[in-house]
Amino acid sequence: MTFALAGQISRQTKSRDDLADGTLQVLSAGGTVLFSVTLDDPAGTVSGTTAALTFAGFPKVVSGAAAGTAAAARWMTQAGTLYKTVSSEVGSPAVGIPGSGAKIVIDNGAGTLAIGVGDEIEVLAAAWGY
Repeated sequence: MTFALAGQISRQTKSRDDLADGTLQVLSAGGTVLFSVTLDDPAGTVSGTTAALTFAGFPKVVSGAAAGTAAAARWMTQAGTLYKTVSSEVGSPAVGIPGSGAKIVIDNGAGTLAIGVGDEIEVLAAAWGY
């Protein structure tokens, strides 16, 4: 199903509003939460030409909560309700290092997706296309 641009913008704007003060959780392939990032209010901006939702306030620095390899992500509302889960797709990884084309770009200081407990992780950017 494909929506007209106005419909895409409307859906993305609702997502932006629903996720204000929510949380982005980065997960291992097995679903372990490796680290969490609090989203801003408003959560981001929606492009009037592409309907892309770019989350605000990045980069943000967080600490690793569990050990593993970043592979997927989920967005939670402020109330803690699951809003959306994103895993890698062909040509578009969910989580990646700079230059990977990922939806969520992180830097662990080692150029990998390995996360350790207490590691400092810089989340450089987070966005959804349409």
